[in-house]
Amino acid sequence: DNCLLVELPGTYSLDSESPSLDEKVARDYIESGEADLLVNIVDASNLERSLYLTAQLLEMGIPMVVVLNMIDVAENLGFRVDIQRLAERLELPVVPIVATKKTGINTLLETIRGTLNAGIDAHVYPEYPAEIESALATMTGREIVLHGSGRTDSGVHALGQAASFRVE
Repeated sequence: DNCLLVELPGTYSLDSESPSLDEKVARDYIESGEADLLVNIVDASNLERSLYLTAQLLEMGIPMVVVLNMIDVAENLGFRVDIQRLAERLELPVVPIVATKKTGINTLLETIRGTLNAGIDAHVYPEYPAEIESALATMTGREIVLHGSGRTDSGVHALGQAASFRVE
């Protein structure tokens, strides 16, 4: 199996009012729909910041695998990440790695290959309580209905440092 890897600029957000060139390049590629799979690489030692991006990608309906990089740093800081629970909550494959030590890379490659070959629907759409969707509609002045149930999206997008794969 051959894959084309497109490395995108690292960014923490695609929803800023004045996007940087990196944000614009990443957002434009993601929104083009050319990628069959997005590999969203997040900093395991700073999950709150990173998972914000992941949530925004979920809202976009981007098929993805989440990679927790720097899992060793997170553990040294006293954080314990429950990989299985995170994967269940996101409804996505989650792979811990330590890129500097090349730990977990084979598992990541197997996960990417398996996801692409199995045709697993990695499109996951978050479901929000009605109160949140109502608040979003009030804040934006328009109905916010997200992709999952015939819904339209709010235009809020994000991307962590990511690589996308396209099957050739």
